[in-house]
Amino acid sequence: MRRTLLSFLLTATAALPLSAHEFSGKDLEIGHPYTHPMPSVAPTAIAYLTVTNTGTEPDRLVAVEATNFEGASLHRTEIADGIARMRSQPDGIVIPPGETIAFEPNGYHVMLEGLGGDPIELDETFPAVLVFQRAGNVEIVINVDPRGAGISGGDHSDQSDMEGMGDDPNDHDEMDEED
Repeated sequence: MRRTLLSFLLTATAALPLSAHEFSGKDLEIGHPYTHPMPSVAPTAIAYLTVTNTGTEPDRLVAVEATNFEGASLHRTEIADGIARMRSQPDGIVIPPGETIAFEPNGYHVMLEGLGGDPIELDETFPAVLVFQRAGNVEIVINVDPRGAGISGGDHSDQSDMEGMGDDPNDHDEMDEED
């Protein structure tokens, strides 16, 4: 009996960190919002997460509010002819019913702007609010995870595979802010 109870407790507590970093609002489930450590000289950071629409109607993520930063905006990295361009998403991002949209390298992401000379350090957390057209405001917490940790546990830290960009994901020389 004690082995069964001990096994149950170990299994249950092993799942706590993952389930403790999930958020929801109406028909939406938000999975593991995170960013990586950044040095004090970095002008921006990038946050990733997943948004699952469990409802029957589409919703639209229209904005992100993050008071620890000068601004936060929605972007998508597109690669065309071997060149990566970051595109602002001023009309938001549609979350179709029954689907999950992953905010991940080389795709959708949240740009955290104006770090103010402060480094982003491992294990810090930042409050943020995702603003949806139908679901309204969903409060989340963005964790600062080590590079190599993320939604799927794979290494999401290396964006240098995007041809036309260097090793620094904050180097916007090759990025275009057009729609």
